[in-house]
Amino acid sequence: MSYYERDLAFIHDQGYGLHADRCAPGILELLSGVGDGLVLEFGCGSGALTRHLLAAGLRVVATDASADMLALARASLGPDADLRVLALPGDPLPAADAIVSVGHVLSYLPDAAAVEAALLAGHGVRASVGTSFGDAELPAGLRSVTGRTD
Repeated sequence: MSYYERDLAFIHDQGYGLHADRCAPGILELLSGVGDGLVLEFGCGSGALTRHLLAAGLRVVATDASADMLALARASLGPDADLRVLALPGDPLPAADAIVSVGHVLSYLPDAAAVEAALLAGHGVRASVGTSFGDAELPAGLRSVTGRTD
C-alpha cells in the first residue's frame, strides 16, 4: 500500500497540523495517569501531536506508515525523538501504557478486516490508561467491527 510521499506529506503537514494542536490539551489530560509510562502514537505524521507529548515530559514512540511523514517529524523534533515506521495492521506493536492518535489512521486501512485486525492488535498492547485509535465518531460500517452502537 502506498502512503504519503514527499509532496503530499508536506501538504498534509501544512494543512492539518493545527488539528493536533487543538486536540493536545484534552489528550494530555487523558494521559495524566501515564506517569513515566510509554505512550505509543499511531499516525504521528509530521510530529504535531508528538511535539506536545514530548513537551509534557512523556516518553513517546511515535509511528507512521509514511517514511516521508517521519522525515518531516525528524526535522521538526530532532534526533532524540523515537520515530518508527509502522503500518497497521500487520507490523508488530511495541508494548505501551497508552495509545494515542489524531490522524484518522483507521481511515487509511483498505477494508473492514484490516480495521478489525488493527483494533485487535491495539487491544493486545497492555495499555494501562486506555486505547484510542482515532476520532470518537466512527462511520456506520465500522460500528459493527468495533461493537459501538452510537
